[in-house]
Amino acid sequence: MITPDISLGIFFKYYQEINRKNVIKLLLRCKRLYDARNQMAHILIHVVQIEKMLAPDSILWKVL
Repeated sequence: MITPDISLGIFFKYYQEINRKNVIKLLLRCKRLYDARNQMAHILIHVVQIEKMLAPDSILWKVL
């Protein structure tokens, strides 16, 4: 990942002015990142559930 100091420096260089357009861009970017984080959490939960189901000591393997 990117260190916070570098990423904040990039944001402050890119969005130097505080105006409506830049604030809206930042809010939209934050919402997209928040939504992506939630989607990744759901995906990881499903992956863990599938791994539990396919583990050698699970019920599925006992049936097979």
